[in-house]
Amino acid sequence: MPAALEDLVTVARLLQGFPGRWWVAGGWAIDAWAGGPSRDHDDVEISIMRGDQVLLRNHLPGWTLETGAHGPDGPRRITLGEGAWLKLPEFQLRVRRDAGDVADGDGMRAFEVFLNDERAGQWVSRRHPTVTRAFSALILDSPMGMPVLAPEVQLLYKAKYHRPKDEHDFARALPHLSAAQRVWLRTTLEEYHAGDPWLAAL
Repeated sequence: MPAALEDLVTVARLLQGFPGRWWVAGGWAIDAWAGGPSRDHDDVEISIMRGDQVLLRNHLPGWTLETGAHGPDGPRRITLGEGAWLKLPEFQLRVRRDAGDVADGDGMRAFEVFLNDERAGQWVSRRHPTVTRAFSALILDSPMGMPVLAPEVQLLYKAKYHRPKDEHDFARALPHLSAAQRVWLRTTLEEYHAGDPWLAAL
């Protein structure tokens, strides 16, 4: 079931007062930064720091944390126990609650959480460990009132796939990118995705 704008707003409300860093990731990061929804979204994706896993668990009592695993019958979800701690290469959590725990008028039952790492006080890309960024340049305020991943960083992740939704998000973000954001994305694509079709537009 697609994740509507109300779902994103619900998750942002849930994370109010969270004592660690958090920001919107994925396609919603592009849309929120650009001012509002422009396409359907499969889910809501949030990023936190890996070191804040316990803070997240404490902040969302009553919610279940899960991770994925591949077995003989394909992918499956594994519930994480109270003291579980995900370390690299694991990076993704699913946070959910049972239907009976959903309040009236609030149908949000699950969202995804990406765990991020840091080195020397800077964010480090999981996929490209030589790519680092100051948090002040990584996490931006959005017109929708929630912190989001900088669009040029999100597009770097999306350049791996070039799915229709990725192409849409690139076209959505491109007119709004600053000169510095274009330079960063172009330079980083040239290093890690030489010949990428987006380079011509940048």
